Amino acid sequence: MLDLKKVRNETWMLIAIFSLVFLVRLVFTLQMPAFSDDSSFIIQRYTEHISQEGIPLIQDPLSYGGRSVLYSPFLNYLLWILDFFLPSFVVFKILPQLFISSLVILVYFIAKEVNTNETLALLAALLSGFIPIIFVKTLNSISVYSLMIPLLFYLIYIMIRLERDNRLILHFVIGSFILAALHPSSFLLPIALIFYFMFMVSESFSIKTVKKEIMFFLIFLVLLLQFLLYKQAFLQHGWGIIWGNVPMDVVSSYFEEISILNMFYTIGVLPILFGFIGIVLGFYRKKENIFLLSGVIMSTLLLLWLRFLEPDIGLMFLGVALTVVSINGLDFFYNYLLKTKIKNVDRFFSIILIGGILIFSIVPSFVASYNVVQDSPDNNDLEAMQWIRDNTPEDAVVLGDVDEGGFISQYGKRKNVMDTNFLLAPEASQRFNDLSIILSTKSEAKALELMKKYNIKYVYISDKTIKKYGELVYINDENCFKRMHKQPAVYKILC
Repeated sequence: MLDLKKVRNETWMLIAIFSLVFLVRLVFTLQMPAFSDDSSFIIQRYTEHISQEGIPLIQDPLSYGGRSVLYSPFLNYLLWILDFFLPSFVVFKILPQLFISSLVILVYFIAKEVNTNETLALLAALLSGFIPIIFVKTLNSISVYSLMIPLLFYLIYIMIRLERDNRLILHFVIGSFILAALHPSSFLLPIALIFYFMFMVSESFSIKTVKKEIMFFLIFLVLLLQFLLYKQAFLQHGWGIIWGNVPMDVVSSYFEEISILNMFYTIGVLPILFGFIGIVLGFYRKKENIFLLSGVIMSTLLLLWLRFLEPDIGLMFLGVALTVVSINGLDFFYNYLLKTKIKNVDRFFSIILIGGILIFSIVPSFVASYNVVQDSPDNNDLEAMQWIRDNTPEDAVVLGDVDEGGFISQYGKRKNVMDTNFLLAPEASQRFNDLSIILSTKSEAKALELMKKYNIKYVYISDKTIKKYGELVYINDENCFKRMHKQPAVYKILC
């Protein structure tokens, strides 16, 4: 008989965990007057263009001094629709935090399918709310992954439940369309399902016809929509589209950061340690749900190994999948402790788990979030952008670091030299190299030569840029550079 009191207690615990994660995210997010990453400014500006014109922006007059842009407008249209009913501040600042916080609820229900221990399912939910890489990369950001990660794992949950509830097929179809329209990294799920199919066949498991059908449907749909959306980019960049036309120096810097130690810090010790134990146990016990989640893990590792997926993105998906599977390992560890006859084993196990979550998940998330707050544009930066918008010609090109190009175009309303939207960007690698030289060289002649090349009229030097490149020595030449705004510095080029 169903214990209603127990169910209510679990529900309230889940609500408490979700509320904790959401409120902590808001505390950090509301400290910052602007977004923390360049892509958020780009998404906001493209969404505002839809609000004004009703159609997606195709020719961007501000990015890279003016260029064609290519992107999936689904997220922009979703934000535009929500903007009809809610204040813009709520749509752009708060809703993305709500979307990613919903991952807590999804992980709980998937974990209950993997292991019937409700307490461990709640712990998995708590862990998923404080996976450091997800907490930081989606904090104070209009990140497509705030919606994409929960959606992908909702589709995983449907796959698990499908045999017991055929009504979920419609949910899967709608969710598949949204996932495929959101971002090219939707390729991860079809590859995961191929691994799942291979695992099932290798273990002589039969796959129900309905599962086969939706698997083939998803694979075909993702391939079709990605081809339709990004055909132009594929024709222009060829296989370089895999890296989104990101400059190779940037791609190399991404993958330099991957290491076992880095994975422990960005995902957490508990999900990795007990996650891989859970995979081994799942295969040993031939658990179909583990095969499915292992498909996500193997596809992510494969794409990371082939360098087809940015490390931060891959580690986010990997972190969630390992967190769910880790409850198998935790359950095994708990049962082992019971056999040792340790006194007060429940208390001992709880102290280990709570201490591990606090030290290896919550604290790293908070530390990294503090760094995000410190590096985000503040009111002084917004004042500098206000000055640029009010006191410079409308066609002026303003130099800033690549990570600030979207900020310059959104708040300064002026052309940037380059931003982080690299797809279809003209000579992205060459521009990136030239920009790095301008901001790091000690040669005034070399810097002025490159500034003339890109028709740069103003230079924006933030504290973040100085921290990254060091002081610009040549900028103090008053014959060529006139300081127009004090802090952060905005210079007008005179020669």
